[in-house]
Amino acid sequence: MSYENVYIHAIDGTDCYVPIVGEFIKIKFYKLQPSKNYSPDDVTFLWSFRPGDIVKVEELSLGDGKLKRLAIQQKKPEKELDYNGFLYYIFVDKIVVNSYNKQKFQPQLLRLFSDLESEIWHYPKIKTVAAEFLSLTNL
Repeated sequence: MSYENVYIHAIDGTDCYVPIVGEFIKIKFYKLQPSKNYSPDDVTFLWSFRPGDIVKVEELSLGDGKLKRLAIQQKKPEKELDYNGFLYYIFVDKIVVNSYNKQKFQPQLLRLFSDLESEIWHYPKIKTVAAEFLSLTNL
């Protein structure tokens, strides 16, 4: 087995890329390993991929002129989308506000509504989408 850094897109107030160790599966594919920097409950540091995901990578420059392995596509999620992933998908417009998604993401939406009622900080875009979902239903 070989392990190498894979960079994933994240939101922490700005767009950024964070390194996470990936286990080499085959050319261009890595399985992301557990990271002490990842918390499925962190609403301020949203990750595009999570530990356990198998991702396709491309070598790209992130601005320092050096090529880095950048995760560009998820091939196999480890499990169901966790809260952090749900918030990230809202932030990057991967979750459409509709009745189907209202049902599909009901547990995450209930938690988000509870967070907002408790005045837990969330990105403004996430608050806007939460309000749109709330207008669809009486969750």
